[in-house]
Amino acid sequence: MVNHIYPDSLTGEELDHYLLNGWYRMGQRLFTVDYIFINRWIRVFWLRYRMKDFSFSKKQKELLAKNERFSWEILPLNITDEHENLYEIYFKSIDFEASSTASDFLFGQDLFYAQQPNIFDSWMIEVRDGKKLIAVGVFDMGQNGMAGILNFYHPDYKRFSPGRFLILKKMELALQSELDWYYPGYIGYNFPKFDYKLFPGKDTAEILDPFSRQWLPYSADLVELMTYDQQDYFGPFPEIEVS
Repeated sequence: MVNHIYPDSLTGEELDHYLLNGWYRMGQRLFTVDYIFINRWIRVFWLRYRMKDFSFSKKQKELLAKNERFSWEILPLNITDEHENLYEIYFKSIDFEASSTASDFLFGQDLFYAQQPNIFDSWMIEVRDGKKLIAVGVFDMGQNGMAGILNFYHPDYKRFSPGRFLILKKMELALQSELDWYYPGYIGYNFPKFDYKLFPGKDTAEILDPFSRQWLPYSADLVELMTYDQQDYFGPFPEIEVS
């Protein structure tokens, strides 16, 4: 079951509170969920990184260096035709369900909410090869945390791992801003497609136990244990699959 709330406005402190309790952005609303359906039911857990203990690994530093040939800039979120054109190219290259436009993803298809001001403190990272826009990463700022919301890029540059590069640039900004937490969304039990969110490193990763409402150090064993031990709380683990 998905729960939604529709705030009229949102301070950085309020966003921190929602993120702390397992809520996340969807368009201009906040939602929380324990199961999602992608051809089958998947148990999901909210993930965050403890930034005070985070540092870049050797491979991550190499990836950052590999992308030094490109220019990048942090700007207030403002989706233009240039961004939408890049998103359209990206959308045609992916093999999973997503909003058909960047605006739909960030502001929703609901006409009323799409016409309202953005309630989040949203920013974007633009990456360019010369003058050509090749990647965009969107994030929301709280008072003590950051939520990584969306990354999209030109598939011709996939060899430079632009999605992971954007995650690292967001986390670099979180470090520079002395934020406590970076929230990338949820991961799924036995669903590797979301495992890229663990790319920054498991040593400083934490997952939210929805039963105790505590954040616990991440481990694959803990994810499996909570998935099955909490069946009585959330109901039987769904096994329905569709072709």
